[in-house]
Amino acid sequence: MAQNAHSHRKLKIAGIVALVAVVALLGFAGNFLFDFALNPRAPYTMKMMQDGKDGKESEQPDAEGTEARAWFKENRESSSLTADDGTELAAWYFAAPESTHNYAICLHGYTDEPIGMARYAKRFHDRGMNVLAPAARAHERSGGDYIGMG
Repeated sequence: MAQNAHSHRKLKIAGIVALVAVVALLGFAGNFLFDFALNPRAPYTMKMMQDGKDGKESEQPDAEGTEARAWFKENRESSSLTADDGTELAAWYFAAPESTHNYAICLHGYTDEPIGMARYAKRFHDRGMNVLAPAARAHERSGGDYIGMG
């Protein structure tokens, strides 16, 4: 019986050690994935992968995209607000040529910036709309340590 109890104790210890190792591994993996996706200051991020694309033909700026980016840079007006948590959130605003209550909000993705929405901002503006192109948290001029969902 003593031999069996000793073996059972060793098995329990091995199980606990394995469980601790798995939890630690999952913790490190989770932290890495969080930083990869949401921390723009991490050493390796989604943004780096996006920037390192191999320049496929479909991703090259076309004439409309080039014109829209130039328009975006020339016509943007800076706008910002302070979030409830004190973070300064920035945006670019394009006033419609004539007074209107029609607005378009052009939101960029995780690995982009507001200028990435220049083509769409210009299209809406050309249709007589006010356009707002905000920078998500921790993007471009917006504050925050991590990219957030709200």
